[in-house]
Amino acid sequence: MENPRTQTRNFPYTNTLAAIKLINMKVTAEKNEKVANMIFASIYPLYLNRLEKNGRTKEELNQVIKWFTGFDQDALQALIDEKHL
Repeated sequence: MENPRTQTRNFPYTNTLAAIKLINMKVTAEKNEKVANMIFASIYPLYLNRLEKNGRTKEELNQVIKWFTGFDQDALQALIDEKHL
């Protein structure tokens, strides 16, 4: 069996260096705490920018978020507009 750390052929990322960095990323309590304290409003534009670069739309992102969270468009917009904890 091939080592999963060296398997990049079928990896969904086209940039091999980014894929290797992602595979080698270490999960730590500090990183988990940092992510847990992030505000959705600060993450949303990053997701949107990344998806638009890959030919996806804001509507597609919002639909996926709705599937995962159950938030309607108004609730989602309220989270996007929120600037504090």
